[in-house]
Parts: sequence; C-alpha cells; structure tokens
Amino acid sequence: MLVREKHAGQAVTLIRHTASQLTVSYDRRSPHHLAVLGLLLLRGATAASRADDRAATGEFLAEAEEVARYVALDQPDAWANFSPTNVTLHRISAAVSFGDAGIVKALKLLGERVHPDTGRLMSYTACEVIGGHAHIADTDELAELAWVAHIEISQYIPYPLFAPVQEHLDVVLER
Repeated sequence: MLVREKHAGQAVTLIRHTASQLTVSYDRRSPHHLAVLGLLLLRGATAASRADDRAATGEFLAEAEEVARYVALDQPDAWANFSPTNVTLHRISAAVSFGDAGIVKALKLLGERVHPDTGRLMSYTACEVIGGHAHIADTDELAELAWVAHIEISQYIPYPLFAPVQEHLDVVLER
C-alpha cells in the first residue's frame, strides 16, 4: 500500500526493520517462515527499486537469494510463490526499473537446468537485441562481457556449453 501511494522510501524502511527481526538461522526455519520472509524481501526490492535506491534493491535481492537457498528448488510452499526463480524474476524487474536491461525480444526458450557449478536453476532464452547496449549489471555474477565470433567461444568459456544453447548457436551463428 505504501508503494502504491508513492511512499516507497517509507516502505523500504518498514520492510528493512521487519525483515531484520526475521533474518536468522535459515536452516532451522520452517518452509512457511522462509516463504513469508522471502516474499517480504522481494517486496522490499520492489519498493527500493521504485524509490530508485539501487543499494537497498541489491541488499534485498541478495538476502532473498540467500533465503531461497533454503527453499526446495523451485518447489514453493503451496500458498506462497517464493522460490529461486521468483528471486531471479525480481532481479530482472529491478534491472528494467533502473533502465539497465536494454530492450530485447525473447525468441525461444532453449531450456532449463540446475547449473552444475552454482546449483542455481538456469533458464536459457534466445533473444534478439532491439535496442540499448550490453553491459555488466552484476559483477558477482559476471566478470567480463565480450561479443565474439562462434569460433572464439571456447577461448572465453573453456568448458562445454549447455547442449541446447550450443545447438542453437551452431545454427544461428556463422562458423
């Protein structure tokens, strides 16, 4: 209600205070507790992004990601929609809110998997760039960005790509 009534800063303060009372020992909390806390943190991220507060948005999303580590992988509680995927969707929404997302058109879902190194659920979508520019928005997730030819991919990524991604690139990029 505070955000809807243009009081996003007050909402951030209230959510930050309330969340601080609930954030401890996630591994010993019930799924209901984690779902409520996770949803609260996502509301905080939304309020902070509406208040144009990048730092608070990042803090709420980081804490929500931590809580999501203790939620069964994309098996949200029956009455709540909190999961690692929901956190990712809020991260994308925040990027759009801050104008960091550029403009792309989703062309085709290539597939999903649990990443073998990070344990995170990854969703791979082929997109067409409509406008904007590519940049690194989260240095914790991405160290470097480069536009490369098909033949150069292995110089940047020394391990095999997810098979559906590799198959898509084999078709759409010139060798």
